[in-house]
Amino acid sequence: MLEITDIIDKLPSKPNDPNRRTRPLGVVTKIVVHYDAVLVPPTEGSAIAYDPVARYVAQANYHIAKNWNDGVGPVVHGFGLMYHYRVSSDGRIWRTQPEELVTWHARAVNYRGLAICCDLGSGQLPTAAQIGGLSDLLDYLCYNRPDIPANRRDVWGHGELTAAGNHTPCPGGLLAWVQAYRRD
Repeated sequence: MLEITDIIDKLPSKPNDPNRRTRPLGVVTKIVVHYDAVLVPPTEGSAIAYDPVARYVAQANYHIAKNWNDGVGPVVHGFGLMYHYRVSSDGRIWRTQPEELVTWHARAVNYRGLAICCDLGSGQLPTAAQIGGLSDLLDYLCYNRPDIPANRRDVWGHGELTAAGNHTPCPGGLLAWVQAYRRD
């Protein structure tokens, strides 16, 4: 059985925000892999040199304070961390939002997308443990969750979704792996 640590209740959130929407899981047709572009410190022996939950709390606070309206009009702040799952550099999997929640992570794909973010800085490559955790999570979502219709052919890197308005280097050092996962 896949070990997933649920930390939804440990993360800052605005549960009554009027922009917070849910969707039926049957509409999830894309799984979008991201990286957070924040440098991961080198490991110290066999232990990672950072606290993943503290990292996610800080990023949730950033997402809440951020103006997500990149056009004209009013400021639109976030309501919490905009990823459903996180994978830390040691390969642990963290559930950070309910899958039914529509998060703002990939523009036109938000409503039908499930967001996975890996702890990985710009220019860094994922660890073997992180790739293992990401692979296990994707296999679980694609093969063991009949309530989610997306499969491995529906796994995309954030920046690959240009037709949906995404123009970003995300998921950085994970892109080639994501593409290979989708092909295999």
